[in-house]
Amino acid sequence: SGTAGSFTLSFSASGLTGATSSTITLGAGGASKLAISTQPSASATSGTQFGQQPVIQLQDASGNNVTTSGVSVTAAIASGTGGTLTGTTTVTTTNGVATFSNLTLTGTAGNFTLSFSSSGLTGATSNTIALAAGSASKLVISIQPSASASSGTPFAQQPVIQLQDASGNNVTTSGVSVSAAIASGTGGTLGGTTTVTTSSGVATFTNLSLSGTAGNFTLSFSASGLTGATSGTITLGAGGASKLAISIQPSASATSGTQFAQQPVIQLQDASGNNVTTSGVSVSAAIASGTGGTLSGTTTVTTSNGVATFTNLTLTGTAGNFTLSFSASGLTSATSNTIALGAGAAAKLSITTQPSASVAAGSAFSTQPVVRLLDASNNPVTTSGVVITATIGSGSGGVLVGTTTATTSSGVATFSTLGLGGTAGNFTLTFTSGALATATSNTISVTAGPVSAAASTATVPNGTAGNLTTITIQGRDQYGNAVATGGATVVVTITGTNPGSASVVDNGNGTYTATYTPAVAGPDTIAITLNGTAISGSPFTSTVS
Repeated sequence: SGTAGSFTLSFSASGLTGATSSTITLGAGGASKLAISTQPSASATSGTQFGQQPVIQLQDASGNNVTTSGVSVTAAIASGTGGTLTGTTTVTTTNGVATFSNLTLTGTAGNFTLSFSSSGLTGATSNTIALAAGSASKLVISIQPSASASSGTPFAQQPVIQLQDASGNNVTTSGVSVSAAIASGTGGTLGGTTTVTTSSGVATFTNLSLSGTAGNFTLSFSASGLTGATSGTITLGAGGASKLAISIQPSASATSGTQFAQQPVIQLQDASGNNVTTSGVSVSAAIASGTGGTLSGTTTVTTSNGVATFTNLTLTGTAGNFTLSFSASGLTSATSNTIALGAGAAAKLSITTQPSASVAAGSAFSTQPVVRLLDASNNPVTTSGVVITATIGSGSGGVLVGTTTATTSSGVATFSTLGLGGTAGNFTLTFTSGALATATSNTISVTAGPVSAAASTATVPNGTAGNLTTITIQGRDQYGNAVATGGATVVVTITGTNPGSASVVDNGNGTYTATYTPAVAGPDTIAITLNGTAISGSPFTSTVS
């Protein structure tokens, strides 16, 4: 037994000359074991065929190569963790040699050995194979983005992405572009530098931020030709306060001087419209549009948990359409819907049609006064059934004639028979109604009315027989005002002892002159009529001397 080759044998016995055999050629014995004639590559890349494939030799017990064909030899992993051996792992010998052609070791980087076995034979174990990572196959997130974030604010923990091969070994390739995007979640926008390149297989993001509607999101990371990765859930909350929003509008219609039935409520929001819960922010209300209005009440309130609730805002002024603005330092303001401002409660009276500027005493105004109700801001009020009373506001000796009250219809009171009598002169009228502020008319000039015999007067002097006596008659209206026009029929009748006759002259200015010459001394009785009616004091007695 032994190494194949040429041998001779010697034969010896004590005291005798020995003998030597002819040459014996020793060949290999039967196959007993396997030997690795070519080791697999000392280093390999996961998933890639060995650059140097192993070759196995059959040998006998003495290490002589055996040339038997058809013996199956199987390769397997002998040592090392997390690996898989693929390719044609069983081959048969040809002339005692088994040549492997496509063995591949895949798995966790580290040191491995291979075993080669064949039924009935002693197996063989390879040298150490250092398995390294394969080509990049996928992305994994080595550092997740923050699990919670504020809208518009960079993640406190920025994501880090690692290249790996198919077996999860880290790959150190540089220059691979890795892009981030939103994978799930509604109403969000990803900001910051969303594409970075790897350095030694690592892509480190630095300023990613998520903006949008608060809720749950995930991010996806992708690179050309590689399997992407999806982050854990990111709970997006509101960002810093950026603007104001009106969560409850003020009343769409309002009464001047009366608090809004529905008071406005203002909400702090971030740039994406998420409600912000910051307290202590001062929010001020003001008129944004509309003419002639004043906003009163508590016009500045502070937020509690992000909400500013107004309680007593009141819009006063000229009826019409208004909007309100709400503002806070450093925040975008908000403007309300249109508010239709109507008249408030009646507060005062106003003369829309003045009574005639002049009137004959005792007559109704040719232009009757019209008075309407106004609120405190001079808006017309349409209340019906309010009684308005006219009185003399200024002037002496006057008296109102006709109906001195009128009742409003849709806020307007129209007088119909009102007039002025009494002493001629200048007057004003005052219109009142309960506690409402009064209204005073323009000046009204009262002139004498129609001549009245009962109020007209005469001056009858005593006479001297034979001499001319002049009687002066003054036409007056019913209130004793001297009439300034003539045209009345004045008759003077004289009776007495041989009286003279009288002639009457109309002076055209409301006075009449009668003249006569008494005949003899004694009393004369003088009767005077105006338009057929005796004047005041008629008949008169005149003493003639």
